[in-house]
Amino acid sequence: MKILLISHSPNLYGAERSLLDLAERLAQSKHLILSLCPAKGAFSKALSKLNIPTFYMPIHGIGKGSIKEILLFIIFFPFDVLWLSRWMKRNKINIVYLNTVNSLCGAFAAKIAGIRSVWHIREVKKPKNKFLTKTIGFIIKLMASEVIFNSYSTMSAFMKQHPPSCHVIYNGVEPKGSFKKIMNDVPVVIGFAGQLIALKRPERFLYIFHQLKKIKGNNIKGIIAGNGSMLPELRTLAKSLRIDQDVTFTGYLTDLNQFYTEIDILILTSDYESFGRVLAEAMSYGRTVIASAVGGVPELVKNEVTGYLVKKQDTAAYSQKIIDLVNDPKQCQKMGDNARKIILERFSKHQYQENLISLLTQKKN
Repeated sequence: MKILLISHSPNLYGAERSLLDLAERLAQSKHLILSLCPAKGAFSKALSKLNIPTFYMPIHGIGKGSIKEILLFIIFFPFDVLWLSRWMKRNKINIVYLNTVNSLCGAFAAKIAGIRSVWHIREVKKPKNKFLTKTIGFIIKLMASEVIFNSYSTMSAFMKQHPPSCHVIYNGVEPKGSFKKIMNDVPVVIGFAGQLIALKRPERFLYIFHQLKKIKGNNIKGIIAGNGSMLPELRTLAKSLRIDQDVTFTGYLTDLNQFYTEIDILILTSDYESFGRVLAEAMSYGRTVIASAVGGVPELVKNEVTGYLVKKQDTAAYSQKIIDLVNDPKQCQKMGDNARKIILERFSKHQYQENLISLLTQKKN
């Protein structure tokens, strides 16, 4: 069976890392795997290490939903769909796997070509625009043979009802190395990982750290791992808050292993997360997490057991929870142990891979 994996990003952030986990498992199977990407990048480089042939086509997507991106998408959509459907037929593709909601062209192309498609929805582009989200949900249900959501929250955002063709498969993770005990060293290290864009609200991390610095002084350090359009203004903000010597900006990291082994606590400040892969990764290293109670995050983090859930805009609550953990290392360690345990039980990479493989390769009448 010939399976085509379509990614609309050449980067290696959460959605692409989850797709790479699937590709890794498929590469070990008897099936022939091909990949289609918009350009060369960290993702295609990782695929080449798995000996998966990658083809490049600058397929237009809705991106972040800007007016320019939407207009370009509308203009080029029929041409992209027609070219891609012919390409699929010519290469005798049996199954098309579409990664993220940006895969509209791939879904339409597979439908026209009469090829079974499995569409994996990992994000909600405009959480506040319910009409747009439900409209996209209708298109997804109409075009895809099977739909996978990364949380029940994501599925509910797109679908009023949950038909049999829709499934929830949580992302899975596993640490690459051993993990140290929490709070062994001073200073305590607080971490943030993700794209530095408005939806992730990384500036909240700096305000939280500023509050902590007033109380803990030199006993606390911060690390921000990631890149994005907000990086320059975040550096400026850190300087204006006089914490630029205490917060390290690592830039984009292909491998977050060192980041997770260095931090003691990870905080997530997003306005919305459909799942929160960085939370799962940190938890798999036995790290305690403090996260905004949004989207699919409560499906992953059990409040006061594997971490803390707080209101997204309440920076004072974040600060207080961190202080509580710093003042009670045993409780922090207990939460970290609980977090690692639940990841291994419910959100492991192996479970994720096997669930996806089972759905992809099951025979349809």
